[in-house]
Amino acid sequence: MSKDLYKQAMSHLKTPADMNEKTIAFLQKNQLADSTINTKRKQKLAGTKRIAIIAAVSMMMLMLMSATVYTILKSIIFDGFEANKVDMLIHNGRSVHTIWEYEITDPKVNAGLKGAKLKGEWVPSYFETFEEAEKNLAFPLTGINYLPDGFSFESVAVGKDSMGDGYYKNCATIYYKNANDDGSVSYPQRIRLTATYVGENAVIRINTTGDIEKIMLNGDTEAVLILEVLDRILSEYDDYIGDCYTLGWIKDGVLYELHETFGDLSKNEMIKMAESAE
Repeated sequence: MSKDLYKQAMSHLKTPADMNEKTIAFLQKNQLADSTINTKRKQKLAGTKRIAIIAAVSMMMLMLMSATVYTILKSIIFDGFEANKVDMLIHNGRSVHTIWEYEITDPKVNAGLKGAKLKGEWVPSYFETFEEAEKNLAFPLTGINYLPDGFSFESVAVGKDSMGDGYYKNCATIYYKNANDDGSVSYPQRIRLTATYVGENAVIRINTTGDIEKIMLNGDTEAVLILEVLDRILSEYDDYIGDCYTLGWIKDGVLYELHETFGDLSKNEMIKMAESAE
């Protein structure tokens, strides 16, 4: 329910009950107008009170459904990151596994965000090379040099205005696909590296129902490793529960999220990929 609708419902409390003029004249003529009008007004007032109460309750329910609700079980905090393991996440009325939030203070980044004139909505536009993608980005791309057997570069996705020519220049996702994925499963075997330009002194907050662990990349970069248990339907008849890893870190003002979609990669494989990114 919108705030305007809520205000409209509340305004009825201040609105006199409407009475038909002919009815009032008839009642006045029969010396019953005063008592009847008061009764009608009381009934109308009681009805509008019920409307206001329903509106208020609906507003509260909507706020609860839109909020992220959780209880923190474990926290990891280091420079640029705050990661929380929680028992439950509710966002927009749905149960979710992980939510990433960014607090960006760098004026260069904020200026770019405010300067974007979006006419439609952001939709992915795919490029076959880094060079093509970087023409539409505000930062250089970093790819993965070490990949598990069977995986190779597929494409780079950059957000594009569906109703215009503008691109979302602060974020890109690099996809790597398994050559052995013949399309027989409903959830493709992909590795993706999302790079988001957050600038200097950004704070990243992660809430997840998965396990969290602080690790070091190449001995000098702090990172958060998340292990999620996700339900995936891999065929028409078989359900698969995979332990999927996500690895997050910041380097040179860019937030990196390395994620697997199929649950077959080990922790060591994820670390090797992240350490090879350059």
